[in-house]
Amino acid sequence: MESKMKKFIIKLLFSPRQRSSELGSALGLTKRSNIVRPFPTAAQPAQARRRPVGLAKTWIYAASFAAGMLLAGCDTDDEYRAAEPELYLTASTRIFALSADGGQRTVVIDTNCGEWKVTTDAAGWLSNRKEGNLLTITAGESLSTKAQTAVVTVSSIDDPSLTCEIRVMQYGTGATNLSALGTANCYMASTGASYVFDASIKGNGLGDGNSEYIDKHGLLLDEGVAAELLWEAVFDADKTRSRDVIDGEPVYRNGRIWFTTGREQGNAVIALRDFSGEIV
Repeated sequence: MESKMKKFIIKLLFSPRQRSSELGSALGLTKRSNIVRPFPTAAQPAQARRRPVGLAKTWIYAASFAAGMLLAGCDTDDEYRAAEPELYLTASTRIFALSADGGQRTVVIDTNCGEWKVTTDAAGWLSNRKEGNLLTITAGESLSTKAQTAVVTVSSIDDPSLTCEIRVMQYGTGATNLSALGTANCYMASTGASYVFDASIKGNGLGDGNSEYIDKHGLLLDEGVAAELLWEAVFDADKTRSRDVIDGEPVYRNGRIWFTTGREQGNAVIALRDFSGEIV
């Protein structure tokens, strides 16, 4: 018995393969693929039967977690789809200037708010035309001596609080409009200044029967092509100074006559001629 124990201890110390095999045999173990595993015992079938139950629970927990994440994802998608886009309304140009001779500018309106409308505070000198997403702003020839400004407002029809402002300036002519309050047969002007008056209507344009010319030839002047200075004179009739009443030649353009006074006070007559040279 003692010799067998010594032999067994020696094998344990010096023969790993035999040690594993015999130790496994002594302890009721078996070797498979160099891995020592226990033989099934009477208790192991119960453990084996309990293990699938744990796996089933694990699968149930995993399935529940996946379903919860899926539902949470659906709620997030629903909220994303339900969110409405932010409305906007902008213009490609927010400020610009036009010359005294008039002109126009086309502005691109970019919006997702549907239909829009245009309003302006310009006192008749500015007009606008809407075509698709294009807004064309037009100013005629200026009759103002100073620059004039206006604000063009683009606003959403469905949401009036959504607006965009476009600021427009037109340069002044530097000339005073003598006919701003109405046409007349003659006008008062100061020396050394520029003036303009409406030459599309004859005289004061009353047409009350007191003028045979107006009754015979009509009220409007629509055949004029050029303005001419007929004569000028200072009050004392000094011809050497009379040529300084009007500075240069008057100009006819777009139904108006432009002229500049000189350094001398006096009187002057400016006529409008037609293509044949006749005074109209």
